[in-house]
Amino acid sequence: GGGFFFVASKMMRASIGKILQGLPPAEGAFAYGSGVFPQGRPPSPMLDLLLIVDDPAQWHAENLRVNRSHYSWPFFFPSAPSPSLVAKLGDVGPGVYFNTLVPLAEGADWPYLKYGVASTETLENDCETWQWLYLAGRLQKPTLRLTSDARIDRAMRRNHAFALNAALLALPSTFSSVDLFSVIAGLSYGGDVRFAFHAEDPRKIHNIVHHNLRRFHDTYREPLEAAQRRFHLIRMNSRRRPHHHHLEEEEEEDWVFSQEDVDRSELRRHLPPSFAADPDPLRRIRAVVRRSSVAQSLKGILTAGPSKARAYLRAKFDKAAAAR
Repeated sequence: GGGFFFVASKMMRASIGKILQGLPPAEGAFAYGSGVFPQGRPPSPMLDLLLIVDDPAQWHAENLRVNRSHYSWPFFFPSAPSPSLVAKLGDVGPGVYFNTLVPLAEGADWPYLKYGVASTETLENDCETWQWLYLAGRLQKPTLRLTSDARIDRAMRRNHAFALNAALLALPSTFSSVDLFSVIAGLSYGGDVRFAFHAEDPRKIHNIVHHNLRRFHDTYREPLEAAQRRFHLIRMNSRRRPHHHHLEEEEEEDWVFSQEDVDRSELRRHLPPSFAADPDPLRRIRAVVRRSSVAQSLKGILTAGPSKARAYLRAKFDKAAAAR
């Protein structure tokens, strides 16, 4: 089974690499979403990328020179976008500026591209404090890492450890890895206004986890090993579960864990500081996600412009309706 995923990943990396060549260099680049990872339905026609750059204003200046058509400018701004203004808009709320529904060249693996640009500082802050749980939330689920550096890697390791600890607080004394990864995947969706307005697939978390169990295991292998040492989390046994892929069927391991001897207060102390100090950190997570999703949704409508915003929202609602 591993051979197929290695080849698929290698081919996908090459395909995305060609797309990245048309954009200015970034310190970090990640692909995510149903365009790259199976979720039990036809893949998204849009490739989702997250680009992490040290200087967003400089990056946008270069990108505006070569890819001006990627930017949909809000109708109430009379002049063309300046790099500094784009960067300032990017800083609002969770700190990401998205260009969406960018047509790709004929013959590309995806008809459209959506990419978000954020500063390295914003990524580090969100991964280490969960101020917005937006970038951190996206990166708690499996991503295809295309480029990265030591600062980004360090922030992501912290974020994954925090996500695991928060999930353990929400889980009973005995649970499976499917249970664990479902809670982790759900951290950044609890409170998300898109679910309240039926703009997201209600089975999204189930689909993400059940079709990407191996990728979750790979992402959380180190934090799980650390939790076994630090918190006395016990891995009891494993069971085989069938995994249906559109090209082959294979079995994957579903581990069973016990946290009978885990000190919950010690778990809480190993969350981001403001969550560690909260008597109900899980409630706080939902509140942060709600605020974040409202801020980013409103900003997305603004920066996409009216026609792209309508098309993007229509596609979201249609996809959610088809899943119900």
